[in-house]
Amino acid sequence: MEINQVAPDLKRIAQEAIAAAGGHKPVAAALGIHWTGLYQWKQIPVKYVAYFARALRRHESELRPDIFRAPRRRAAPTTIHGGA
Repeated sequence: MEINQVAPDLKRIAQEAIAAAGGHKPVAAALGIHWTGLYQWKQIPVKYVAYFARALRRHESELRPDIFRAPRRRAAPTTIHGGA
């Protein structure tokens, strides 16, 4: 995916994350910033991604896909069955 395709979604992701984490005022208080500043975010600043990832129990790549890679999925273990 190109940056141009990801960028418009970053603002939506940020606003949805703020709402899911309790809204502008509680989130701003938890981050130690003024709540009106959250309305100016075009994306979640990298220094706050860990806060949102913990609060929402989501991987960083879901919040900032332009910066973080999705975790690799492990292959399912194979079982060896003995023939009878």
